[in-house]
Amino acid sequence: MNPLLASLLFILGQTIGALVVLMSFKMLKEGFKPDAFLDKDLGQILIGIICFLMGAYIVLFTLIFLSEELTYLWTLIVSIALIYFLYFYFPKTKFYKSNFKKKRSAKISTKPKDEAPSLFTWIQAVTSDVVMFIFVAVLMLGFVYLLVKVVKYFWYV
Repeated sequence: MNPLLASLLFILGQTIGALVVLMSFKMLKEGFKPDAFLDKDLGQILIGIICFLMGAYIVLFTLIFLSEELTYLWTLIVSIALIYFLYFYFPKTKFYKSNFKKKRSAKISTKPKDEAPSLFTWIQAVTSDVVMFIFVAVLMLGFVYLLVKVVKYFWYV
């Protein structure tokens, strides 16, 4: 494999995995607030745990191959610098605040609270759930495929 491509893939894997882990910590912090158990924030805890496991899997997957080939060890330094920039510095910039920060507006609903949802809302919710299920199923199949490849790799070595 081309060393430059392998280096870029290691950096990308480590950075994405670490950023997912850091974002899961943020979700878990929101979920474990004292009033969270009374609200609907229990989903934050579940999503935080799932994101933590996925991010840790990606980081460990890249670190396994780094331990085999020590010539790519320098990618750790680059990915740590990139993670620091993207997670701690970039959200404080003016560009991020003006383009990516959501501006919340007060929405006043004209629909009464006891009115049943329309058929269009129901179809939209079912479609959203089906798309999310397909996305999660594809992710899980991808992880199983990668796990099988890793096992085969170490089985025949």
